[in-house]
Amino acid sequence: MNNSDLGKLQPVDIRQAWANEALNFTPWLADNLDALAEVLKIDLEWEGTEMPVSSTSYRVDIVARNPQDDSRILIENQLEAADHRHLGQILTYMAGLEARVAVWVTPDFNDTHRSAIRWLNEHTDDKFSFFAVKVRVVKIGDSPPAPIFEVVESPNEWERQVHDAVQGAVSERGQFRLAFWAHFAQRIPDAPGLRAGYGGGWGGSNVWHRVEQADIVISQYLAQDHIGVYLTGNWREPIADADPRIAPYVAAIKNALDEGDDFSYGTNHRCVATLHIGDSRDRANWDRMVDWLDDRRRRYEEVLTADA
Repeated sequence: MNNSDLGKLQPVDIRQAWANEALNFTPWLADNLDALAEVLKIDLEWEGTEMPVSSTSYRVDIVARNPQDDSRILIENQLEAADHRHLGQILTYMAGLEARVAVWVTPDFNDTHRSAIRWLNEHTDDKFSFFAVKVRVVKIGDSPPAPIFEVVESPNEWERQVHDAVQGAVSERGQFRLAFWAHFAQRIPDAPGLRAGYGGGWGGSNVWHRVEQADIVISQYLAQDHIGVYLTGNWREPIADADPRIAPYVAAIKNALDEGDDFSYGTNHRCVATLHIGDSRDRANWDRMVDWLDDRRRRYEEVLTADA
């Protein structure tokens, strides 16, 4: 490839990506929390959108939880530049929701509002954290517009705090799950859905991999005495709505498994393959567990993409 083959990154008007804050931007962000999680270095699990605050008339754009310590995270997003009103709302929401982390997302922060976030991080209790995140939209040539998130203000030594939390402040069960998925990522470097410090979704038990062609999600899960793989719908989609897409693959997935795999169609999940391994916390079992989870995920994916 020579320099003439390289595209040029072009800015896009943010309103071309999301015409309306409440109707477009907030729902999109709620469905794509992994984009924020990547830059914040916090696992984010959606809890609610437009959630009411105590007995007030206020509603928070997005509320999430950190599965490492089950703490609440409020996310306030704008399509306009930061303003005093939203700063005041964030402080009100923090108290009303008993949240420990506030994330303010906007296309533009002026020096005053960045200084306010910096002051809050320096003068409030260490258990509270405030982030200012700038969002912009870009494209290359005729490519679809793509959002870019940039953390412009964060707690002092945030990287160190995250490391300390992983090492010590997480529950014993959380530390076990962090260690297992880290072992998984080390053994299977190309494993989809994993990143450094990942603790698993739904309290650390699940890793998800969406198969675009089938519009179905493969979930690998970790339990106390067994591991498994199953199919489900998209984020927050009722399983009944995903059933018509999953049903055609049931027989083929069952045939693709080994005789020793327990298989069921499930109630809340579909096409569940299970392997009982005794004590999942016993590190002597981890290589076998990782290999089985990765192999079965690949078999599921082969079935789901066979007609692609």
